[in-house]
Amino acid sequence: MNIGPIIRELRLRLGITQKELADGVCTQAEISRIESGKTIPCVDILYAISLKCGVTLDYFFHGYHDVDYHYVEITKETIRELVREKRYDEVQILVERERINPCFHQAKDQKFLLWHKGMVLYYRDRDYKQALHVLQEAMEISVPDLSLTETDIEIMITRGNVHMEINQIQEAISTFQWCLERFKQLVQPKNPTIAIRIQYNLSLAFNKAQQHLEATQALEKAIQTCIKLDTLYLLGELYYQMGYSLVQMNRVGAALEYATLAYSLFHIRSREPYLQHTIQLLDTINSRLKYSVVP
Repeated sequence: MNIGPIIRELRLRLGITQKELADGVCTQAEISRIESGKTIPCVDILYAISLKCGVTLDYFFHGYHDVDYHYVEITKETIRELVREKRYDEVQILVERERINPCFHQAKDQKFLLWHKGMVLYYRDRDYKQALHVLQEAMEISVPDLSLTETDIEIMITRGNVHMEINQIQEAISTFQWCLERFKQLVQPKNPTIAIRIQYNLSLAFNKAQQHLEATQALEKAIQTCIKLDTLYLLGELYYQMGYSLVQMNRVGAALEYATLAYSLFHIRSREPYLQHTIQLLDTINSRLKYSVVP
């Protein structure tokens, strides 16, 4: 079996060069020979490549073109889309159906399904205790060849949200900080915007703990990541939270700037509920500006 084309397609999908893939693994020339099928990588090199690309070894033998792989990935994306749309009844139906589907037999796929079962328990059923239990079960599923996956980090983000919801604020802060440290350890994250989400959630927890300075520091890092990645992901929410945090610190002049940026983004993207919250924040800021010296 020639796995060179599979490695090449995976590398291109991750957006990295042969030189970047080879760094710490082998020479660029060796990667070139592997991808062209001129040589077969030894198990040590293949294992190092799998770690760098965030996949398990069996990925190279089942392949990106495998029918089961396509089915699993399409189903996962469907579940993610249903979560974004908050259609949790449908999420539960899909999760329960796929848990007994042989296509989802791999540990990483079972972990994904358990994670989303926990999300249903949290977001729809508001059963926080059972949600934490199921999320812990998901974390305990070991994925061969990988000590830590992006899914593990996302599961822990959900756990942090549950802790924050039930006012276990310090536990939430510790959880989000754990997520940040582990995310930094990933060699080639598939989804770099996860770092933005962690910092955003951390800022929410800091604000709940009345640690507004720490909240602004987390938000600034997240905003800089958005700029670096050239993405609008959560940017409006980040600007809003920055405005809110600065108001709590009585820095109303700076708060006005961020709240105005948030309003502009929400207006452009027609996000009505967020617009209303931002208008309320702007009213608060303008009211304070009338009676205080702008810092």
